[in-house]
Amino acid sequence: MDKQSLPPSFISEEAEPHLYRFKITYCHSCGFRQRAVKVAAELEEHLQENTIFVEGSNGIFEVEDKGVNIFSYKERGRFPETGEITGIVQAIESGTDVNQAKNSLPTRTLSTESFEDWFVKAYGKSKK
Repeated sequence: MDKQSLPPSFISEEAEPHLYRFKITYCHSCGFRQRAVKVAAELEEHLQENTIFVEGSNGIFEVEDKGVNIFSYKERGRFPETGEITGIVQAIESGTDVNQAKNSLPTRTLSTESFEDWFVKAYGKSKK
């Protein structure tokens, strides 16, 4: 999605800071822009707030609310789930500490379980 096809409520990288509430920094070369647009659309839909996009590199995907980091791909080991960023913002607005709101959902850990073990758990039988 190019800048011309973004809804008018989405602010570009050149915007003045007072024009937006949220900032999403994403790795352009990694192809993370579409994920950034999806998160921004969710914020616009549920919170009616503007978002600025900043191109980054090295696998970055971070979301800031009023200059405070509320989600980091590198910290969480994953992209945000649908509704997660909105939930974090709403928790902060209701008085929850930023770090508590950010950490209310578990980080993703890589499983050491074999595919065979997973299959047996999921389907109750061996695939053989």
